Amino acid sequence: MIKLSFKDRISFYYLAGMSLLTLMIFGSIYLTVSQSVNSDIDAEIQEELSNHSKDVSLKRGKIFLTYEKEWNEAVHSSVLKNPVFVQVYDTDLHAVDKSPNMGSRNLALHLPIQVGTHYDTTLDGIPIRQMQGVLASKGKPYAYLIVAMSIASQ
Repeated sequence: MIKLSFKDRISFYYLAGMSLLTLMIFGSIYLTVSQSVNSDIDAEIQEELSNHSKDVSLKRGKIFLTYEKEWNEAVHSSVLKNPVFVQVYDTDLHAVDKSPNMGSRNLALHLPIQVGTHYDTTLDGIPIRQMQGVLASKGKPYAYLIVAMSIASQ
């Protein structure tokens, strides 16, 4: 063990203490900002999920889009700036429809559906945050709706 002079020990402890304090401050700033951003994204996803749940209907056992023009909005057509990805699965887990910006890609459906749960995943390398919901008619589920937004830095 190396013998340090009193002056060197004071310098070492000061440096270690200040490094730890700086790490704690910047760590808390990072966690606060991250939580705030995720909270904003979660609120937007929840709003989109609520809006799109009204766009999907069941008629004579078939699932169809009530307001198809809503699905062709700019946010559902591009993947460039703040895209919103939407997909509908039937109860047999077959993809029924999806927003135009998804192309041939599919969002992952996480079962069992947990209301209010958000999933961080990727879609062709794009980091996304998604939320799922159950669409029901007369208390019986007929489809699953998934809404996702990009969380990549713009």
